[in-house]
Amino acid sequence: MFYYFQHRSTFHSHSKKFNMAAFDQSFDSTVYARVKFDISKAKEYIKKLCEKTKKDINLTIYWIKVVGDVFVRVPESNEKIRFGLKGKRKTVDISIIINAKGNEMTYLTIRDVPNKTFEQVYDEYVSKSDKLKKGQDEAYNKTRYFLKFIPSFCMNIVMELMGILSTINISIPCIGLKKNHYGSVILSLMGGYGLKNIYVPLFPYTYTIGVFSSCEIEEKKSLNLDGSVSVKEYLPVNFTLDHRYMDGVLSSKMVKAARILFDDPNEFQVKETV
Repeated sequence: MFYYFQHRSTFHSHSKKFNMAAFDQSFDSTVYARVKFDISKAKEYIKKLCEKTKKDINLTIYWIKVVGDVFVRVPESNEKIRFGLKGKRKTVDISIIINAKGNEMTYLTIRDVPNKTFEQVYDEYVSKSDKLKKGQDEAYNKTRYFLKFIPSFCMNIVMELMGILSTINISIPCIGLKKNHYGSVILSLMGGYGLKNIYVPLFPYTYTIGVFSSCEIEEKKSLNLDGSVSVKEYLPVNFTLDHRYMDGVLSSKMVKAARILFDDPNEFQVKETV
């Protein structure tokens, strides 16, 4: 019988089994929002950072830094729910959805984002994503190996248990499970796929406040007082939020904090001279 279930589970890819585990029932705590951020000042700052560091720092890295600092500016948003009780997270850790080797969906997590420089975030992001794409990430490989023996109909229970253990700071290195495995929030970089407007669903077993999906950059023309026409670029972000963590007031605080960081790059917690 074990062989039968193991054999049947191979019909589903690693990421497909994740999806089956996460979305076998509906959750009614989901709320949605869409916000556009002016990235003109951010692009100027990014250009200076690239000249200074000689590295290809881009808008993705800037967005990761913005989200990290938003949690510092709005600390009440950096919470987790354990057994029906809310608790504060000690650090701001951010997970980013990427494609690993074989086009399998997975996450890389950057810890303590607000206290790192742009260059440090860039180096960590590039290093971790490169390992995942080459199939060289040890923790991911252990998790993948463990889950291939789990039949699809058991994935919901297994993923929920792994999520709970991670949230209460229990790690199981032999299966690649880390403390606070998914961090405070999940970022989905959909703009790189040419998607202009998409909402990514919540992943209940991650116990994060939601998923922030950055979409394809948009251009908007505006007529100036002198009669000339200027073009501005905006980063659209679709928010899929868990209402147990986030309400309208808290969400608006986070958006305002993000706008400050897009309008003035000197407002980041870690000050950098460019």
